[in-house]
Amino acid sequence: MLEVMPNRTETIKVRVTPEKKAKFESYIEETGEFPSVSQLLRASANSHIDEQDNATPTEINTDQVTNAVEIALSDVTERLERIEHEIVRVDSAVQPQEEAVDDLADDIAVQLPVMDSGDEFREHQDVLRDATHGDLDGLDLTKEMSTVGFWSDFVDADKNKTRRAISRAVQWYPDVQWTYDEDLGERRYYRTSEVQ
Repeated sequence: MLEVMPNRTETIKVRVTPEKKAKFESYIEETGEFPSVSQLLRASANSHIDEQDNATPTEINTDQVTNAVEIALSDVTERLERIEHEIVRVDSAVQPQEEAVDDLADDIAVQLPVMDSGDEFREHQDVLRDATHGDLDGLDLTKEMSTVGFWSDFVDADKNKTRRAISRAVQWYPDVQWTYDEDLGERRYYRTSEVQ
C-alpha cells in the first residue's frame, strides 16, 4: 500500500542565531535521525505539542503546600518571637526607670524653694561663698542654687534622669517655674506656692 505524503504547502520561517543553526546541523550529522534541520524542528514542535496535549493536570497536594509554607515561615516566626521578647525586655527595663523618674519629679517638686518670681534668687557667687564658709550645705545649698546639677547631687541621681524629672515637674505642676540665670548659663527652679 502506498502511503500518501501530507500536503505541505505552508512555510514557517524561523530565525535562529548562527550558533544555534550550527548546533542543529551538528546534531543531525551525529545522530542521522533527521534528514534536515526543517525535519528536526518539525518533529521537535510536534513532540512538544503532543506532550502538552497528553499531559495530565497536576494535582496540588494541599498538605505539601501547607508544610512547605510552614517551613518557609518558621524562620520568620522565630525572628518575630525574638523581636517580641526583646521589646518586652526593653519595656520591662524602661517602665521601672520611668516610674523612678516620676517619683523623683514628685520628690524634687515638693522641696523646691518657694518664691514669687525667679528674681528672688540670690546671686550664685554669694550662695557659693556662703557654702565655702560652711554657712550653707545639703538641702539649703541645693534650694539656694536650685539647678539640675545641684538637685542631681542632692538626690544622688544621674544628671539626665534629674533633668527629665524636673522637666516633668514643670509640666505637671503649674506652680513649678524656672528662670534662666545668664551668669550661670543654667535654669534655676522654684515654686510659686507652698505644697498642699
